[in-house]
Amino acid sequence: MQFRQCVGVRMADGRGVGQLDRVVMDPRTKEVNYIVVRKGTFFTTDRVVPLTLVARADENEVVLREDAGDLEGLPQFEERHYVAADSGTATADTVPSLYAYPPLLGGEITGMTGTLPTQAARGGLGNVSPVVEQTQRAIPDDNVALRAGTRVVAADGETVGSVAEVLTSANADQVSHFVISQGLLFKDRKLIPVGWTQEIGEDQVTLAVDSAFVSRLESYEGAR
Repeated sequence: MQFRQCVGVRMADGRGVGQLDRVVMDPRTKEVNYIVVRKGTFFTTDRVVPLTLVARADENEVVLREDAGDLEGLPQFEERHYVAADSGTATADTVPSLYAYPPLLGGEITGMTGTLPTQAARGGLGNVSPVVEQTQRAIPDDNVALRAGTRVVAADGETVGSVAEVLTSANADQVSHFVISQGLLFKDRKLIPVGWTQEIGEDQVTLAVDSAFVSRLESYEGAR
């Protein structure tokens, strides 16, 4: 399979359901386990789709299986929750102007006057505690959600490009190669076997070969 960010994702009957946003892989086994499909334009929702529901993926599109069902029933890639902070009680110094963000939990504060809640303006916040935002992902903790543009760094510390595509082997779901892109206007692409990687992270892919070696590679002329 060939995964390129922003290609269209459609159901088996041809209905478009979004765009490919990320490829989720296990960096130890190099196996692709999920893809993340972005739905919508302005108010977007990212859904995690198991790779078992993908019929095929190439440079032009990703097609889901007939039994993929409704993507609305699949988990969101990231969900944000507010939980009470562990540290102390809110004070006038910690209350933002006009609107409290993060929001406050508990206590008696119900209204806003001026730049502080009414109780704060009178000198006390009672038992109101600030909350913090936590983000939970619907993928295993040891998986990496790669997207196009992830920086690729050679063994000597030089940046040699960014991830443009993720390729898997023909008869398996394991990543076989990364296509990396170099340059801004006139991009040169290189094909990097996954065996040349030293570490695969969400923000950076580190190679086991140096930048001079990468520069000597022939340009990859696969489908763009």
